[in-house]
Amino acid sequence: MSVLPLVQLTREDFGRADSALRVPCNEVTSFGSELQPLVSDLTDTMAHHAIAIGLAAPQIGSRLRVAVIN
Repeated sequence: MSVLPLVQLTREDFGRADSALRVPCNEVTSFGSELQPLVSDLTDTMAHHAIAIGLAAPQIGSRLRVAVIN
């Protein structure tokens, strides 16, 4: 679907429990078609970054417990 910008920890985030990558995410309980756009975005974004071997949804701004691995 689309390549999205990555959320990264900054130096200021290392000691903060409320940074975007440290907040607990919501469990996925429905694996229907509504999840497919997120999985496609994760796959496209991971493929764009040649060094990536996996990508989690919080790294593209989603609060769901979803990850893709190459």
